[in-house]
Amino acid sequence: MVNRARLQSQKSWQIVLAQCVCILFLFCYSVPLQAQAKLPAFEEALRAYKAKQYADAVLILENILSQHRQDEQALYYAALCYLHLQQPATAYEYLKMIPKGQAVFLNDYYYWLGKSAYLSHKFEESKTAIDSYLTEKGNKKFFQDASHLLTQLEYVAEIASHPSPFVVESPQGINTAVHESIPISLPDRQRFWFMRRKKGDKKTDYEQEGWLLVQKQPDGKWTKVTTEKEQNEYVFLQWVENERAMLSLKAGKLYIVQPTSTGWQPLRELKVAFREASRPLAATLYEQGKKLIFSAFNPESGSLDLFYTELKADGTWSFPSPLTEINTNRDEYTPFFADDSKTLYFSSKGWKNIGGFDLFKTQYDPVKKRWTTPENLGFPINSASDDYWLQIYNERGFFASNRAGGKGGDDIYFLMPLSKIQVNGKISSKNGQAIANAIVQFTYHGKTIQLRTDATGHYKTELPTETEVQLRVWQQGKIQYQETFRLHHEGSAKSVVKNFNMQAEIIAKDTTNPAKSETSAEVIFAINGLVRDATNKQPLRATIRLIDLETTRTVKFTSTDAQGRFNFYLDKPINAYFIEVSSRGFFSHWQLGEYIGKEEYNVWLQPIAAESVWQISVIEFEPRSDQLRPSSLAILDKLGTFLLENGNIKVQVRCPDGSLKLGQKRSTTIVNYLVQKGIASYRLSMAVLPNSSSQDKGIELSLLP
Repeated sequence: MVNRARLQSQKSWQIVLAQCVCILFLFCYSVPLQAQAKLPAFEEALRAYKAKQYADAVLILENILSQHRQDEQALYYAALCYLHLQQPATAYEYLKMIPKGQAVFLNDYYYWLGKSAYLSHKFEESKTAIDSYLTEKGNKKFFQDASHLLTQLEYVAEIASHPSPFVVESPQGINTAVHESIPISLPDRQRFWFMRRKKGDKKTDYEQEGWLLVQKQPDGKWTKVTTEKEQNEYVFLQWVENERAMLSLKAGKLYIVQPTSTGWQPLRELKVAFREASRPLAATLYEQGKKLIFSAFNPESGSLDLFYTELKADGTWSFPSPLTEINTNRDEYTPFFADDSKTLYFSSKGWKNIGGFDLFKTQYDPVKKRWTTPENLGFPINSASDDYWLQIYNERGFFASNRAGGKGGDDIYFLMPLSKIQVNGKISSKNGQAIANAIVQFTYHGKTIQLRTDATGHYKTELPTETEVQLRVWQQGKIQYQETFRLHHEGSAKSVVKNFNMQAEIIAKDTTNPAKSETSAEVIFAINGLVRDATNKQPLRATIRLIDLETTRTVKFTSTDAQGRFNFYLDKPINAYFIEVSSRGFFSHWQLGEYIGKEEYNVWLQPIAAESVWQISVIEFEPRSDQLRPSSLAILDKLGTFLLENGNIKVQVRCPDGSLKLGQKRSTTIVNYLVQKGIASYRLSMAVLPNSSSQDKGIELSLLP
C-alpha cells in the first residue's frame, strides 16, 4: 500500500512537471513569435529615431499603436518623437498612458514626463515627475538638465505670481504648420513683414524662404498686400522709419536697403569691423542710426552675446564691445531698441528664465552710464519654449514663438496691453423677458469671472478690451446661452454697455445651486465615430479635432483607439463646429457640424497616391455665384495648411459649374485663395467638375504627376 501510494504520488509529480515544461515551452516559443512579428517595424522606427528622423519614426510607431494600443515601448518612443517635433502636449498624453509598473523599465521616463509636462505648462505635474527622476536609483543621464529644470520651475513660481499686464494672441490668417518668424513691425502696427520657411515643393530636403508683407483688415484678419518674390537674398531685421528702409543682413554683413519696383536695393553697408567669428545674427539700430546693438557668437564666452558699437564723427564705427552687464554664460539674441529711446528688448536663455529663449527688457541710465538688471517679461508673453524676435511700438508689437498650442514650428504672436473697462448691461430672453438671478460667467485667457444678474436681469463687471471673451449663462446647472465677443475701447469712455439677448427661451424658474460648477453642464450633443482606411477597410490611427467655426480654434482634440473609434461630448450646439480627421499619408477629411447626426459618424480616409482624386464636399458657394460661403473659408484655411505640409503635391482644382457656367471662375477663386495662403501657383491648376450644372457645393482635387 505504501509503495503503491508512493508510486501514485511520484506519477502525479511527473505529470505536473510535464505540464509545467509544456507551458514553459509554449510561453518561450510564443513570446519570440510575438516579438518577431513586432520587431522589424519597431527596429525600423528605432533606427529612424536614432537618426533623428522623428516624423518617419512616429509614423511607423503610430502604425504599431493602431494594432497594439498599450505597447509601452511604442508609446514611449512615439512620445519622444512628438517631443522632438514640438508637440509636447501629445508627448505628455502618451507618456501618461504607460502604466507605472512598466514605466520604471524605460530609460529616463520621469525626466521626459517632467519635460513634456513643463513644455505643456503643467508645472505642478512637471515638478512631481522631476522630483521622482532625481530621487530614483540608477544612472541618470539627464541629471544636470533635470536639476536645471527644477531651478526653472522655481523661477516659474516666482514669475507667475506677477503676470504681465499684456494680451498675447495669434494674428488671424498668418500662422500655418510651417515656420513663420522674424516679424518686422511697422510703427503703425497695422502692417508687418514676416518670413515663412517651408519645405521645398520638389522631393528634396531644401527649404524655401519667403518674405510677406501683410495688413490688418477691418474684420481683424491679416491679408497679403505685396507680390514679393519668395526668394530674397536679404534677411530683414528692422524697419528704419526715418529712411523708409530696412536694416538687413546678408552674408554676415549689415545693409540699409530700400524697396523699389524691381526689388530691394542697397543704400549703404554698415561697415562695422566685425570679427570673422563674431558676425551678426540679429541687430537693432537706434538714435537716428548712430548706435547699433547686435547679437553674435563670442569666442571668449562660447555663446551668443550682445555687442555695442556707435558711429563716430569721422563716419567710421567703433570697434564692437560686449554688453557685459546684459550678457550671461548662455545665449543672448534678437535685440530691439524701443521707440521710447531708452528700453532695449532682447531674448536670452540666461537670467531668471522660464524655458528656452525668454524675452527680457533693460533700460539705459545715461547718468550712471549703465544698463539696469534685465527683467523677464513674464507670462503670458514668455512660455516654456523659445520666445524671440520681439518688435514693439508703444507697447504693441509682434514676436515669434514655438510654444505649445501653436500651428506648428515657429508662429507669430501679437502683443498688446491688457486694458480693462467697466461693462454693464442686461441679459434677456428671446421675447425680451429679463433673466433674473442667473449665473453669468465671463472667461478670457484662462481666467473666469462669475456673478449673478439682479432682479432686473442686469449685471456689472470689469472686462479687458481687444480680447476674446466667452460669455456663459447658467440656470439649474445647465448652460442656457453662450457667446464669444470682443470689446473695443474708443476715446476716453470709462464704461460700455453690452446687452445680451437669448436666441432660445430659458427656464423661468431659477433653482440653481450657486455652488454648482461648470462641470455640471448638461451634455447636449455627443459625436461617436469610426475612422477606417478607404483602401483596405481596416481601422485607422487618426487625429480628430473639433474646431470652432467662428474663431477657427481647436476646442477639443482626441485620437482613435485600436478599433478606430473616437468620441466627443459637447456643451453647445454641434452646428457651431466643424470636424477635422487627419492621418499621415492620407487625405484629410472635413465636415460641418450641421451635417453630423447623432448616429455613429463613419469616416473613410483615402491614402495619398498618384493620380488619385480627393473630394471635399463641405466647400460651398453662394447660389449662382463664385463667392464662397463664410463656413468654407475655415475649411480652405485647413486645406492650405495641408498643402503646405505636403509640399511635393501638385493638384488640379475642379469646381462645380453651377447653373450659369461658373466652374472656371469658382476654380479661380479657390486657387487665388490658396496662393494667398502661401501655396506656390505652379502647384495648382484649374478645371470644371463634369455633370455639375445644378450644384453649388463640393470640389475635387486631382493629384497631378
